[in-house]
Amino acid sequence: NGTRVRADKGIAVLTGSINAGALNGGRDMGVAQIVPIESLGSEWVAVRGSGNGSGDSATEVPFIVAARDGTNVFLNGSASPANSSPLQAGDYYKIPQTNYDANDLLAVATNEPAYFYQVQNANQTNGQSLSLVAPNSDMVRANVEVPFVDSIGTTRAIFVTRVGTTISVGGTPLSGGNSPASQPGIVVYVVNGVTGNLAASADGPY
Repeated sequence: NGTRVRADKGIAVLTGSINAGALNGGRDMGVAQIVPIESLGSEWVAVRGSGNGSGDSATEVPFIVAARDGTNVFLNGSASPANSSPLQAGDYYKIPQTNYDANDLLAVATNEPAYFYQVQNANQTNGQSLSLVAPNSDMVRANVEVPFVDSIGTTRAIFVTRVGTTISVGGTPLSGGNSPASQPGIVVYVVNGVTGNLAASADGPY
């Protein structure tokens, strides 16, 4: 499993598929640009998408890809690995949807730096996407502007930040965020029904 890529100069590496899906019947493109192993993290928070199902019938699949031998996956603060045996570099572990909490959050940690992806597909026929989830350690302070966010359908914006950071969308500070029980220093805001041009800013990294 997996392919190791080394280069003596800077390169960009894309990974994914052109005609695949999380389950039979759903087909679409899912491609993400990955980062070097040296830039990987070991702690993430994911938010459940609009997919459904479970196990092999799920239209949404979060999964870890190991970058180093002996990688274990820990979910929602558990001290016991979710995987039955340590992953070797290139191996992957699919995380069952049942691990999302009541606020649709999933806290993931590994003992070694790893890649964390989400395959999301709202139904069985179209719309698959592949996202490389940024680790908690990779937050930056920046202004974000996204034009015509609802041009591809119903849209929501998700912001992951640290407790104490104020994020504003369209000049209005967000409130009512949720934190995973095992990562109380992280707060997640979900803004539903976003239309037009999205403009976000913050007084800290997110």
